[in-house]
Amino acid sequence: MYRKIEEWKLLRVCDGDTFVVRWQGMDMRCRLMGIDAPEDGQPGFREALESLQELMASPAIAMWVRGSDRYGRWLVDVLFPAGESVQEVLLWTGVVWADPRSTGYLRGSMIQARACKAKRGIWASFSSEPPWKFRSRRHAHTIK
Repeated sequence: MYRKIEEWKLLRVCDGDTFVVRWQGMDMRCRLMGIDAPEDGQPGFREALESLQELMASPAIAMWVRGSDRYGRWLVDVLFPAGESVQEVLLWTGVVWADPRSTGYLRGSMIQARACKAKRGIWASFSSEPPWKFRSRRHAHTIK
């Protein structure tokens, strides 16, 4: 499934890679494909959230749904008219990581490498921890 979703309205941004839209009377939780944003409580969370809020405010963006994940969220690409994706902008500004579990990881990792070399956002610090490691560590700590 890869289809363009027409006439949707942004309701809220939850974090740097997740947001909720209203479409055909339903509230749909959406997860941006190919990236992973800092978790709440992790350095960079607020910057990623605010960056996504700003990008999603553009009236000219288009949303394409690729499928859904195990949580029922739509897995989406959000594109500007020139073809650049919101995910690419977030990667280039250094507020998210390229998600190694994603099919688009190679392209995302190349953008991330350029942002890292330029020391943009989270790449300005050598102590940045990827969100998947943060979640794993936090989950392991709560099980004990």
